Amino acid sequence: MSRQFESGHPDFKPASTVGLLKNKVAHFGALEWFDEQCSVFELGSETLNSKIREQMIKSVQIKDYDGNIARRWHVEYREQDPESKKWQRIRVYGGVNRAHDQLTRTQLVNDLYHEVISQIHKKFDQDKKSNGFTFKRCCQIYITDKRNTLRKNSIKNMSGSLKVFQCFLVLKNLHELNIKDINKHHIRDYRIWISKTMSNRSVNNHLDFLKMFFNYFIKYDEEMISKNPC
Repeated sequence: MSRQFESGHPDFKPASTVGLLKNKVAHFGALEWFDEQCSVFELGSETLNSKIREQMIKSVQIKDYDGNIARRWHVEYREQDPESKKWQRIRVYGGVNRAHDQLTRTQLVNDLYHEVISQIHKKFDQDKKSNGFTFKRCCQIYITDKRNTLRKNSIKNMSGSLKVFQCFLVLKNLHELNIKDINKHHIRDYRIWISKTMSNRSVNNHLDFLKMFFNYFIKYDEEMISKNPC
C-alpha cells in the first residue's frame, strides 16, 4: 500500500445535499459513527422499502377518461426519487392507444395496469438479490486478512474509506447486491456523491482504496468477481 494513504484524511466540507454525512466525518478514523449510521440504515431499510413499495402499488391507476378514445389512455403511478426523496408521477402508455376501439383498448390498458404492478414488485425483489457475498460481508473478509499485513493506522484509514462506500450503498438501497453486481455506473454515482463533500485528492484516495478492494477479490476468487468496476 502506498504511504500517502496511511495518514491521509479526507476533508469533508459542509453540504446540505449530503444529509447524514454533513459535518459528521472529519477523517478516515470516524468508524464508530459510520458503524452506527450503517446499522441504523440496514435495520430500517427492509421496513422502509416495504412501505415505499406499498405506496407505489396503491398509487397505480388506469387513466381511461371514461372510455373517451379521443384521449391518450395510460397507467400512472407515483415513484420516490432516490436523491430528493420527493414523489413524482410516472406515466406508462405501453402502446395501448394503437387500439382505436374502446373494447380492445380497455383490455390493453388493463393488461398494462397489471404489468406495471408486476414490474414494481420485480424492481424491489431485484434490489434484494444476493448470494451472500455483499459488500459488507466481503469487507469483513478483506479487513480480517489485511490485519495480518498492514499497520494499524493503515487498517483504520482503509476501513473508514470502505465504510463511506458502504453508507452510499445503503442510502441508494444497493447494500444487498452481490459484489459482482456492483458496476461502473455505481462507481460513477459514488464518485459524484462524495465529490460534493470532498476535495479531488480525497475522492481519488477513496477510489484507490475501493479499487484495491475489488482487485483483492479478483485474485481471491474469480468466480466471485471477475472484473474491477473501478
